[in-house]
Amino acid sequence: LRVQLAQVPEPTGLEASLHHLARCLLDVIYRPESIGLLRMLFAESSRFPELGRAYGTHAKAVFLSEMGTLLRHPTAAATLDIPDTATAAEDFHHLVMSPRYLDVLMGIATIPDAGERDAIAGHAVRLFLSGHAMRPTG
Repeated sequence: LRVQLAQVPEPTGLEASLHHLARCLLDVIYRPESIGLLRMLFAESSRFPELGRAYGTHAKAVFLSEMGTLLRHPTAAATLDIPDTATAAEDFHHLVMSPRYLDVLMGIATIPDAGERDAIAGHAVRLFLSGHAMRPTG
């Protein structure tokens, strides 16, 4: 994920940055080799728990770190109501993963094309921003 982030120009604006981060994640998780790897992790993690821990401390941690950095940026802090950036990063991760990913892993849905991945990313961003919008005080 980090390599892919470095290859694309940095987007400007919070919404564009969230969309970019979501698309990077979607582009990585929907690679056939990524799908195969996660299927193997699910199948073998009960016998080899270190596999599951490796996913959490390496692959997922990269996304959560990038998301945390974005949420701590002054623009995000000024426009979003996020009391806990770690929880918000996890929430966004799950929004981006969407139910479609589980269906693909189970072999009951097809890998989304670029347009579908854009739509998934856009949907996740809209839900995230509306859920964390600043509420009027008073």
